Amino acid sequence: MLIGDLGLYAIEDENIRELIRRLMNMIENQSVELRKLKEENQQLRDAVNRL
Repeated sequence: MLIGDLGLYAIEDENIRELIRRLMNMIENQSVELRKLKEENQQLRDAVNRL
């Protein structure tokens, strides 16, 4: 989901809008990191299984 899809423009308070934007960016970054770590974890499991 893109941040723009959330309708942040409808939030009148600039501070709240910025906070939500930052939180959404943090969530997106954490999701990307989690996906990478899951992929690495699977690669390590596969390597262990080959031993």
